[in-house]
Amino acid sequence: MGSTHRWGVAARLTTGLVALTLLAAVSAAVALWATDRLRRGFDHVAVHHVGRLTAVARLAQRSESIVATAPRLAAARDLFELEHQRLLMLDQFGLLDDAVADLPPTGIPQEAVDEVRRHRAAMAANLKRLAELMAERLALDDRLQKTLAALEPVSAELDPALERLAVLMLRSLGATTDHALRGLDALARDEAARAASDARGHAELIALAWGDGGVFPARAQQLRLGGMVQGVLRNNNI
Repeated sequence: MGSTHRWGVAARLTTGLVALTLLAAVSAAVALWATDRLRRGFDHVAVHHVGRLTAVARLAQRSESIVATAPRLAAARDLFELEHQRLLMLDQFGLLDDAVADLPPTGIPQEAVDEVRRHRAAMAANLKRLAELMAERLALDDRLQKTLAALEPVSAELDPALERLAVLMLRSLGATTDHALRGLDALARDEAARAASDARGHAELIALAWGDGGVFPARAQQLRLGGMVQGVLRNNNI
């Protein structure tokens, strides 16, 4: 796969903007060089090329604002904040679209404008995916919090033979890799198998450990989503 495909969408958009800026600067420099007198050259640049430079600068500013929304989406603490950031992102895309629409009248080649639009679409898809992953992760966090809240009263009445299982469940929350989590999961299953099935709190603890919204599957899903979020951020060069 070529190096172009390894670039993040933000890098590709930035490259497009740099190319537009260079195009505007070069055209202005040529116009200045081609005139007989310095003042006439400045007048020519002012009349024919400053609008192009201004349009490109405005486009760069809008794109930078959009790139800055990615870490804010990833740092959202709840679904309300995530939705707020998502709406701000949509507003920024609207402003970017206005800036792109201002490019053709300045004389910037249509091919360059089309390239910027392609990068804009790629960035929009990337950030949309980030918002979806964050919504899934925040919803999972809420479910896991409910599981932990249910674990507290169960732990208070546990048979001593199950206490290590409860400890392993809590330790799993600190696992930062799949390998570490699988090791804790295996130890927890051994503890559950050793305890008598009629031990006090056995059924409840098994459900909280591996049932719907259980600690171990929920933590595994958290790690998976965390990796996917980081992948999207890397693709956006954040």
